[in-house]
Amino acid sequence: MIAFVGFASISLGQTRDSTLQFKTFKNFVSGTSTVKKALYKAFRVIQQDYYLTDGEGGTFGRGNQPYFGRHYGIGVIAKNVLWTEKQVVYPWTVDRSYKILASDSLKPTQGFTKVANFYYNYRECNCKYQALKGVKFDSIPHNNLAYYKLPEKTPSIALHQGEMPKFGIMIVFYTMSDEPMHQNTPIKMSITKQYVNWNDARSQGEIKKIRLPGKIVGGAFFSESFDLGTVSYRLAALYGRAINNPKKWVLTGFQNKFTSKLTVIAPKDKKESTRKRRRRRNRKNRNN
Repeated sequence: MIAFVGFASISLGQTRDSTLQFKTFKNFVSGTSTVKKALYKAFRVIQQDYYLTDGEGGTFGRGNQPYFGRHYGIGVIAKNVLWTEKQVVYPWTVDRSYKILASDSLKPTQGFTKVANFYYNYRECNCKYQALKGVKFDSIPHNNLAYYKLPEKTPSIALHQGEMPKFGIMIVFYTMSDEPMHQNTPIKMSITKQYVNWNDARSQGEIKKIRLPGKIVGGAFFSESFDLGTVSYRLAALYGRAINNPKKWVLTGFQNKFTSKLTVIAPKDKKESTRKRRRRRNRKNRNN
């Protein structure tokens, strides 16, 4: 959980008297620098390599590089897990060069994984990537979530608990170029408050289209709660490409109270058969 003390910012007026002029509370809650400072350290820029193998011990890269393909994406750390899209963890799924070889005997294999901290005030991403060594990775079935399991002492934020919020903090990352991300692509950060239209299972949601001056590359949705003197943010959903429509961006929830309450209803015929057996047993006991 990320928490910080609430405050009201003040500044001296332009007149000669000492009247204090308070900034409106609306500026405090609308996103700007306070929310950025509270959340930006949870995000990472991910660099994922992969190479090809022939099943007989041979490994192949491309262009004299130790990898065949390299992909970049955005991830967010929550509960000692670096969450991201499947296409970041498994970059060959969106690499056109590999799709040409997909029918061949060469198979893709995960290569080096490196991450860099995100700094929202950088004009250029002069990122320093560090290798993730010995981490386990996997994906969640039936949606676009994938993850890297990090050491237990990794600083991270908490996951949202309870009913999925319909209103919260939306963070979207974008680049000013339509070109694929590379090692030093400048990444910008947008923060807004958004209403979410969740599906019946509360597992996938959509927001109103966000107009940005560039290409979206990732994002996340956070719940927001207030206590005396503090504001807390928890990760509720990841913003990524839809499974069957890569041009469409949707929110994928990490968990929800709705599905956890579901219980199995016994079939009606099963209930009737149980009731009939009980009646026969009772009649037999009376006859005896």
